[in-house]
Order: sequence, then C-alpha cells, then structure tokens
Amino acid sequence: MNKILSKIKTLLLVATLLVNTNTAFADQNQVVKDYINTLANQVIAIVKNKSEGQQDKTDELFSLLKTNFNLNWMAKFVIAQNYRQLNSSQQIDYQNTYAKYFLYSYLPNLMKYTDESFKIIKVSEQTPGNFTVETQILRNGQPPISINYQVKPKSGNPGEYQVIDMVVEGVSAIMSQRSEFSSIVQQSGADGFITKLKTKVVQLETKSSGA
Repeated sequence: MNKILSKIKTLLLVATLLVNTNTAFADQNQVVKDYINTLANQVIAIVKNKSEGQQDKTDELFSLLKTNFNLNWMAKFVIAQNYRQLNSSQQIDYQNTYAKYFLYSYLPNLMKYTDESFKIIKVSEQTPGNFTVETQILRNGQPPISINYQVKPKSGNPGEYQVIDMVVEGVSAIMSQRSEFSSIVQQSGADGFITKLKTKVVQLETKSSGA
C-alpha cells in the first residue's frame, strides 16, 4: 500500500511540474507575442501619422530601432571575427554607422506601410530563451509579406526582449549582411570598410529622403 501511495505521489509531482512548465512556456510566448505586437503597432502608428514630416518620422523610427533591436550584437555578428580587428574608436564608429545603415536599408519599405495591417501568425521557442515570431503584413489586393522576427532576452534584463534579426520573405537580414560585409572587410581593411559603409548610408539616406 505504501509503495502504491508513493508512486501516486511521484506521478502527481511529475504532472504538477509538467503543468507548471507548460504554463511558463505559454506565459513566455505570450510576453514575446505582446512585445512584437506593441513594437509593430508603434511602427505603424509613426508611419501613418499624417501630422509629421518625413524627418520626424525617421527620427522616431531610429529611436524605436535603437531601443528594440540589439544593434551592437548584430553589428558584431555581421562581420564575425573581423570585428576584433577594429580598435575601440573604430568599433564605436562602426556600430553607429551600422545602426544608420540598418534603418535606412528598410526605411523606404516601412514608409509604404500606410494602409496595411499587421498579423502575428505564430510564436515558437527555438532554443531556451530564443524565439521566432512569424508575422505577416496584410496588403489590400496583394499577397501578404512574410516577416519573421528573431527575439531573445535583453542583456541584463531577462524580463525584457530585443530583436536580433528580421527574416523578410525568407531572407535573413544579418545573414545576407554577413556574407556581404565580411568580404568587403577582407578586401578593403577595417578603415576602408567603414568608409564604404558610411558612403552607402549617405546614398540610402538621400534615396529615402527623396522617396
């Protein structure tokens, strides 16, 4: 009888742990979902605000980007081991330039989202603490645009999250940049690479301001 009771207690304990674990996963998924939903709605609200000009919208989007994307980590990732070749001054210069490059690369498309709506399809935890949020931009009379966000806890703030990649129509931002940037660093050196990236930022900024 004691053995039976002991087994029942063990089974109840295991069941309780499984329920608590599943609840924790569900809660975490919901937090990540709410985070991306809030971020997307903030972007849409900025873009749709007809009382603001292009530069004001750009400034607001840049501020939102720097807060919600782990741009320093992304900047390091896309040039891989080449980041170690940069001295401290070059690292700061590169990180600031990369942030602008990332914004201006996507700004023209962001500014087009004036009549579109946003929908979260699915949130899944790929590895502990690392999430993929599958979303769609719904367009009138056109196929939806698939955008997946890679999300992980904010460094030093485990209850908060940041985006570390966007996968647009199956194309990863940081993986495509890594392929492009690493070869430029190898060919042009650190200073040459930063100079070329700054030139690209100016070109993208000029293009977006004239859009």
